[in-house]
Amino acid sequence: MTSVLVFQALRSALRRPLPRQAARGLSSSRSVFAPASSPLAAVRDAASPVPAAPAAPLALLERSIALRQSAPALSYLAQLETPPSPLVLQKLAVLLTRQQKSRAYTIRAFEILRGVYRGPGLTPDDYTKLASIYVLDACLRFRLLDQAMEVGSDGADCDRIEMMVYEEAVNQDVVLDLPAYDALLTALLDAKRLDDAADILREVVGREDVCPTEKSFLPVLKALVKTHEYDDAAEIMRQGLNRGVEFTVDTYLPILTITEKHNEPTDSFENFMSFIENAWSEYKMLDGLDDDDLDDLDDPEDPEDPPSRS
Repeated sequence: MTSVLVFQALRSALRRPLPRQAARGLSSSRSVFAPASSPLAAVRDAASPVPAAPAAPLALLERSIALRQSAPALSYLAQLETPPSPLVLQKLAVLLTRQQKSRAYTIRAFEILRGVYRGPGLTPDDYTKLASIYVLDACLRFRLLDQAMEVGSDGADCDRIEMMVYEEAVNQDVVLDLPAYDALLTALLDAKRLDDAADILREVVGREDVCPTEKSFLPVLKALVKTHEYDDAAEIMRQGLNRGVEFTVDTYLPILTITEKHNEPTDSFENFMSFIENAWSEYKMLDGLDDDDLDDLDDPEDPEDPPSRS
């Protein structure tokens, strides 16, 4: 009888709802022991996500360069606390110069390359040469020859962009290719800067890494003769001959055509004509030409306005 009463009391207790605290504890214990794949575990994991680490600006800069994205690359460059390697900067300069319609990008590329040249411990390599050629070509394309740029922190010294690219390359013993030198000479002559063109031609002839051709000499020689700078013309031409440059009828005929109009009674003119006649005779002898062969050649075009020596 007693056992029956106990069983009935227990059954009645089991039918009553659990207290609120007990139910909450039971629910918590179920969530703890729930398998990871259960919906309850997924909700728990989603409530506290682990934030992903942001990509470093340097990695984003290199990625933008690889994807040829100029604007993002400049943005990430500005976020860096320390400058990237010279190689990364040179790649960025090349990328900017390839934006052929952007003058602002060309100036920015020049500034970046100038910073590379003036940075500590630079060891120029083939990519330095490539970047210099690209930047110089872009400057010429946008006619930045007369664009004044500040040099140094005080801004007291100014120079022109192309000349600065050339001078920085010379200071770091970076040798450009011949088309870059020829383009620079042409731009200087077009800007009436004969002195600069003559100086650069002398420097390039004196280098062992690259030697100008007759095509490089001819515009400068014609400009010197037209401005009656006979001594300089003879000196530069001798330098070319000593380097093995072969001057042909394409050089001698224009020079002789110009000098026919001068006929000056000065020692400088007479010495120059004597030098040209001797070199011309030697060329004809070596090339097997005679005067009858030369009569069939057309007179070369003669530019009207010679560059000034500024």
